[in-house]
Amino acid sequence: MNSPTTLASLTVVGSGTMGHGIAQVAAHAGLKVTLVDLDRAALERGRARIEENLAGGIARGKLTEADRDRVRAHLSTGSDAAAAASGSDLVIEAIVEKLEAKQALFRAVEAAAPPHAILASNTSSLPIGKIAATLKTPSRLVGIRVSWMTALGWGMATALGSIAGMLIAPVVFLEPNMMISILLYGFAGAVLGGLTSPGGAVLGGFAVGVIENLAGTYIPVVGSELKLPIALVVIVVVLVFKPAGLFGRVVVSRV
Repeated sequence: MNSPTTLASLTVVGSGTMGHGIAQVAAHAGLKVTLVDLDRAALERGRARIEENLAGGIARGKLTEADRDRVRAHLSTGSDAAAAASGSDLVIEAIVEKLEAKQALFRAVEAAAPPHAILASNTSSLPIGKIAATLKTPSRLVGIRVSWMTALGWGMATALGSIAGMLIAPVVFLEPNMMISILLYGFAGAVLGGLTSPGGAVLGGFAVGVIENLAGTYIPVVGSELKLPIALVVIVVVLVFKPAGLFGRVVVSRV
């Protein structure tokens, strides 16, 4: 496959959050960009968001009027992905995360795009290999292997956590149960607020903190030594009287 000496034209299929953002950045860089979407209303919303971004950038002093004029001059819109791809050096897909939809799009784009054109997917969850499986030349499609990035992320988090542990070890006495109180308070807050409600879990955490401090202050037998059992009491009471929590919802699954 021959490669062009320069990348001059780009087609972005999908005008959602990622699509219109990619189109704006590429047009600002001087590429001839065509933003494509079958949904005309979505396409208009994407174009409107680009205008909002440009106006906001100018208001904050990050962009100039000349920058806005350059983006406008290099950006066009359309509804036919194959037609737009026929004159592009690079085609980027940013449509809905459905394997069949992406495969169908790339089959049409592959047939229309020039031999040197690069096909790219912006997928955040689907394997690139599966998307490319129905292409005549799968090697034309580029993207990020999501599973590898996830594994890399977990690996980096593990390494950083290990380093942090080694750095803190000389100044803090480490023992297996040192996080038990934090985990117990966190679980009590999640149960009180609702395990299915992230916002409720946050509010539940605040409520558990208020409850344990009031109990420690006004109930002599609790004091400062028996605050931790208060979290256990909260968990038991909630599970008995309102298992879904204050803001959670009951989830029923048919089996």
